[in-house]
Amino acid sequence: NYAIYMTILSDYYLGAKYLFIEIPKNPELTAAIIRKIIIYASVAFLLFLFLGIYLAKLFIKPMKNSINLLDNFIKDTTHEIYTPISIINTNIEILKDTLLCNQKNKKNIKRIEIASRTLETIYRDLKLSVLSDGNKYKDEHCNIQKIIKERIEYFQLHLDTKKIKVNLDLEDVVLNADCYLLERLIDNLISNAIKYNKVGGFINIRLIKEFLEVEDSGIGIAKDNLDKIFERYKRFNKSEGGFGIGLSIVKSVAKRYGYIIKVNSEKEKGTKVKVQW
Repeated sequence: NYAIYMTILSDYYLGAKYLFIEIPKNPELTAAIIRKIIIYASVAFLLFLFLGIYLAKLFIKPMKNSINLLDNFIKDTTHEIYTPISIINTNIEILKDTLLCNQKNKKNIKRIEIASRTLETIYRDLKLSVLSDGNKYKDEHCNIQKIIKERIEYFQLHLDTKKIKVNLDLEDVVLNADCYLLERLIDNLISNAIKYNKVGGFINIRLIKEFLEVEDSGIGIAKDNLDKIFERYKRFNKSEGGFGIGLSIVKSVAKRYGYIIKVNSEKEKGTKVKVQW
C-alpha cells in the first residue's frame, strides 16, 4: 500500500548505496500517472500513424504515377485504335466476296483477318479494363451455351492456324448478368487457352448448371505464379503478346457476380480453369 521511489547514490554517499523514498499510496497520484501514460502513448501512436501514412504515400507515389501513366496511355491508344480496326474488318469482308480473289490472296486475307481479330480482342479488353469505370451494365438473361459457340466461331481462324481441336460438352445454362461482361470473361478464357496452347493441341470446354470449365493442353503455369496470374499487367510468358489484363478482367467479372475461380495447372501439361456460379 505504498509508492516507493528508489535511486542509487553516487560513491556510497554517507555510507549508503541506495536512497528510498516511501509515501502512502495515493489514488490521485496513481490516476494522474495513468492519465499521463495514456496521453503520451496516444500522442506517440498518432505521431507514428501519420508518419507511417506519409512514408507509405511517399514510397507508393512513383508506382502509382507509373500505373496512372500506363492507364492514360492505354486510354489514348484505345481511342485511336477502333477506327482502323473497323476499316480493316470492313475491307476484309469486301475482299473475301470478290470473285477475283485467288487462292494465294485468300491465304493472305486470312492472315490479315486473324491479325485484325486479335487486335479487336485486345481493343475490347482495353475498353473494358480502363474505359468502363463510368459505364452502367445491365443484367439480363444470358444464354452461356450460345455465347460460347459464338466465341468459338469468332476464334475459329486462330484455332485452325494452330490446328487446335475443340471439344464441347455444353448444357443449356442461362445466367442473370450483363452479357457483354460474360462474353469478355469467356473470351479471355478461350483466348488464353489458344494463345498458350501447343500446335495440334486441344481445348475442352465443359458447361453445366454449376460451372464453366476450360481445359487446354498448353505450356501450363508454374505453381509459384498461380496466385499472381490474376494481377493486372502481370505476364509470365514474354513471347506471347498482350497487356496482361485478360485474367484480371476474368477476376473482376467473377468478383462482380460472386463467382468462384479455381485454377489447376502443371508446366508443359496444360491448365484447367473452372468458374463456379
